[in-house]
Amino acid sequence: MIDSLVQHLRALGLTEMEARIVVSLSEQGPMTGYEAAKKLGVSRSNVYAALQRLVDHGFVLHRQGEPSYYTSIQPEELTRTINSRLEASLRYVEQHMPATQADDTDFFSIEGERAVTDALRRALHEAQFEIIADVWPEEATALRTDLEQAEARGVRVLWSIADIEEHKHGVKRSVALLKQTAHWRNPNVKGEGEEQADLGSLIQDESSATTEEVQGSSQAALQGMSQPQQRKFSIVIDRKRAIIGTRGEGRMAKALVTSHEAVTDLVMGHFAQELILYELEQQWGPDLEQVCGERYERTLKRYFDFGENDSER
Repeated sequence: MIDSLVQHLRALGLTEMEARIVVSLSEQGPMTGYEAAKKLGVSRSNVYAALQRLVDHGFVLHRQGEPSYYTSIQPEELTRTINSRLEASLRYVEQHMPATQADDTDFFSIEGERAVTDALRRALHEAQFEIIADVWPEEATALRTDLEQAEARGVRVLWSIADIEEHKHGVKRSVALLKQTAHWRNPNVKGEGEEQADLGSLIQDESSATTEEVQGSSQAALQGMSQPQQRKFSIVIDRKRAIIGTRGEGRMAKALVTSHEAVTDLVMGHFAQELILYELEQQWGPDLEQVCGERYERTLKRYFDFGENDSER
């Protein structure tokens, strides 16, 4: 726990030495500089320099005497002081940082688990009217709070969530908060009879009555081609910005962020096709092949059953 506290204090601007001193003083109570140096196993000169900086910041109190003692302020006062200074600095940066006009045709690459996750969360927080998300359960779980907050402030969220269980055309998929395709194309129109599935029940219980499986979709087939440990995701924010990438165990998380219309239109069109296939399979179910003929099954196999003998196609 001490290492975690030190790590978080460093993230708030303290040096490693300063963070360890603050934790030690909070744990042990008042100490002299000599005692602090002995406990930490470092030179007294370095400890006294760090103690003076902490006193100057107001994080540590100094009681003059022979010997002099140092004590940390209470945790709630420490966090309140740091938070106040951080907020003031953030406000100043936001108001005075020079900014250039962004080029909507630029493509930005992001690498690393934390960087990708932070980029996804920032985008979800900035959404104003709509989020379109095609993700796996792991990403749905990680982003659940952010998406629920978006819904709470009136943002419409459309999901497609993949299941790891493969079937003959790829992987199972579930759709939450599914909107009729016509209304999806016009976000200003609210249709009747829109189906909704709670994200919590969708993640926690795949067999829930509110969870509907989408099989045989083009995205399912493409996902089925991926190696199990690599999970693809794509998110479109307000039909203007797209974030696409991969995450997975043993793989570096990578993402591409752009507002280029070619990419946003491609991802949105792909999602619309999934909804159309979903509607068809929900309406026709096992009768789909009988109604549309054997050509439906052959078409799916032609494009999605890779590695099979092509002689029948």
